[in-house]
Amino acid sequence: MPISKADLGENNLTALESIGMTRKQVREMLMFEGAGYAAVALTAAAVFGNLIAIGLFNMLYSFDGTGVFNFHYPIVLFMIAALLVVAVCFSHH
Repeated sequence: MPISKADLGENNLTALESIGMTRKQVREMLMFEGAGYAAVALTAAAVFGNLIAIGLFNMLYSFDGTGVFNFHYPIVLFMIAALLVVAVCFSHH
């Protein structure tokens, strides 16, 4: 009887190997699964992060009476976050 989700995953991988998948095919399947998770996470972060940033910018701009409030898109921070997400999704345990 499986004790944790890790045990369930191991049983599923064993089942895939028992029906003919090679270890290389299982590894490739897991890499594509990781890529899918990374793509979904990055897309959600970009969409919702931009909505929040635009909302905050508009709110702060309306409070700034001088009209000199500037917004600079934090592309470097987004790229660092994207690299971290990809690294986590592709990490081997």
